[in-house]
Amino acid sequence: MRRKIIIFHHVDNWGGGTVSLLTVVNSLKTKYDVVVYIPHKESDTYIELTKWNINVKTLEDNIGTIHCYSGSFPTFGRTFLICLAKIIMHSYRKVAEIIEQEKPDIVIANSMTISWIGRIAKRYGKKAICFVRETASFEPGMKLIYYCLNHYYDGIAYLSNYDLEQFKGKATVQRVIPDTVCPGTYTHVEVANEARKKFGLDKDKFYLLFTGGRNIRVKGWNVIQSAMKRIEDYNIELLVVGTEKLPQEEFHNIRFLGTVIDMVTLYSAIDVLIFPSVVPHQARPVYEAGFVKKPVIITDYPQTEEFVKNGYNGLTFSEKNDLELSRAILRLYNDKELLKGLGENNYVAAWKQHDPGLCEQWLFDFINDVEAI
Repeated sequence: MRRKIIIFHHVDNWGGGTVSLLTVVNSLKTKYDVVVYIPHKESDTYIELTKWNINVKTLEDNIGTIHCYSGSFPTFGRTFLICLAKIIMHSYRKVAEIIEQEKPDIVIANSMTISWIGRIAKRYGKKAICFVRETASFEPGMKLIYYCLNHYYDGIAYLSNYDLEQFKGKATVQRVIPDTVCPGTYTHVEVANEARKKFGLDKDKFYLLFTGGRNIRVKGWNVIQSAMKRIEDYNIELLVVGTEKLPQEEFHNIRFLGTVIDMVTLYSAIDVLIFPSVVPHQARPVYEAGFVKKPVIITDYPQTEEFVKNGYNGLTFSEKNDLELSRAILRLYNDKELLKGLGENNYVAAWKQHDPGLCEQWLFDFINDVEAI
């Protein structure tokens, strides 16, 4: 008899954490009965997961979170307290009802912000796993997350060796399982000009891609916006992907695409990925771009340096330094050999660190070790 896993995911929007959820579920459902719980029906996440024939159910309400991670609002601020109250007033009881009804063998929290779910899993005698997909902060609220991870979980998966060492977790089974892509995707890369036609792009323009919407607090929209003002006289355009409401003002060299599901085609169409985060942040787009041989320009943080080496598969610049960022952009704009070389190396790095087959095997080995406890 196939064993049962339920996975709780805390957001509806289609972003990096949700794509990572898809890759994990696509692997697990080949050997387990998997049920995914998300907040609402008819959301981007619900629609996309059902397209992949995934068993998705909803709470029809937001899930309370311990709203603390690198770039989050202060622990004792309004947002943190509201999210915490949501756990106490509604989500805890609802999740308990779901676990009691579903009777799973394993409960997975797909974010450290919902690590409180582990307490309920233990109450019902279930194996509990947390996928830590965020970067830790130094806010006091992290102590609550650390407590949940250290007391209620049998297994914890991290995205990098840096995270594994920083968290110093106490779970019996701890592994680094890098994010990856679904098997079969990123295998057919379109010619740049053909990809550009699908997005109505100019075949002769130099295109940059920023996947953070207009997020200032974490993703660095203000940094890339300032950098683009410095290079207005060049044949360069920035494409912006994200769920934030489109701005009313017009930008000379910036185009907003909103939510894009077909990222493979978009990566094929651009020249360089820009990742100008203003706090340490997980960088899924780095290796996605690598799978289609595109380089990255990224903020220089120790949390991401194991994935991006300056001068090898990308260029780095100092935190919030839009002048350095603009110079890095122009360096690749003017040096097509360097542009191509960094892209080729990012392809090698992507396959070395995020090979779908290897990541899937690491995932199953991790689950097996948790079950063996």
